Amino acid sequence: MKPVFSSSIAHLLPALIVCSFTCGCGLMFAEIEEPKLCETTAVEIPAATAARSSRTVVTDLNLPSEVNALKDLGFTSDFKFSIQFEAKEGVRDFNFIDSATAHIAGDEGWCPIGEVVRFERASSAPAEASLIMPSGDSVDLVTCLGRGNLKVETTFAGNLPTTAWSMDVKVCLSGKARIDVNGK
Repeated sequence: MKPVFSSSIAHLLPALIVCSFTCGCGLMFAEIEEPKLCETTAVEIPAATAARSSRTVVTDLNLPSEVNALKDLGFTSDFKFSIQFEAKEGVRDFNFIDSATAHIAGDEGWCPIGEVVRFERASSAPAEASLIMPSGDSVDLVTCLGRGNLKVETTFAGNLPTTAWSMDVKVCLSGKARIDVNGK
C-alpha cells in the first residue's frame, strides 16, 4: 500500500522559494500539510509463556521519497500520531492489554523523539475489537527523516494470550511541515 502524501513537494517548494526571492511577494514561510497518512501492517504474535508479560512489535510507516528533502531544506514539523490495534485471529478484543507505549525510530535506527503514545487501560473500559491510542503531544518528525521510513516500536503489556494470535497495526500521522523561506 503506497501512502498518499503531498506528492508535489519536490515541484512546489522550489517555486515558492523562487517566487519569494524574485517577485518580492513577501512570502515569509512555506507550509505543507498532511491531513492523514496511515499504513496498516498485519502482525502475528506468538503465544505468551507467562500470563503477565509484554511484547514489542515494530511496524514501518513508509513516507514518500520527497519527504527526505524536508530535512535538508530546513523544515520543522508538527505531527500527531495514532496507533490502532485491530483484532484478527485468536483474539476478539484487547481487554488483556493493560498498558502500551510507542516510540519512533528513524529508518537509520535513531530518532530523538522517543515516546509518542502512552496508553493505560481504564478499569471501566468496554471490550472492543479495536484499540485506538492517540498521541498526546505533537512531534517534529523532520529530525528522524533518512531514507523515508519511520519505524514505530509499540510495546504492550498485560495478561497476554497463551495461544498464538494476530492483529493489524494501523499507524497514522497528521500535521504540518513548515519552513521560514526568507530566513527571518
